[in-house]
Amino acid sequence: MSNYKLVLRVQGEPYHIFSHYLEEEQFVYSDFMVTKETTPFFLYQLGVTKMALQIYNYRKTFNPSEWLFERGVHIVREMIEQGESRPSGIITSWEMSQQQYDWRKLENIDLTKSYTQ
Repeated sequence: MSNYKLVLRVQGEPYHIFSHYLEEEQFVYSDFMVTKETTPFFLYQLGVTKMALQIYNYRKTFNPSEWLFERGVHIVREMIEQGESRPSGIITSWEMSQQQYDWRKLENIDLTKSYTQ
């Protein structure tokens, strides 16, 4: 398990991001709790299927928790800047092969679903 903390400034306003990395059978994900002035702002979960991790790992060696954190911080920044949010998103092998990670188009994480791609 990995935990990360970061203060993100968007338009001069500080947002605190607390991230926690978790592993499930078919995918891994990170929770991103975003607070503003110690008040909860929103929660976002970003996941990636283990099949997608294999595709990415084939190209280069990397740390999935760090990769998810960096990708998640980028997504959280966009959400804050645009005044929009979603509860979650999962990167499948298709998004990984295309290297397209648009948070608006990612499927929501469903803990009851079988992720085979």
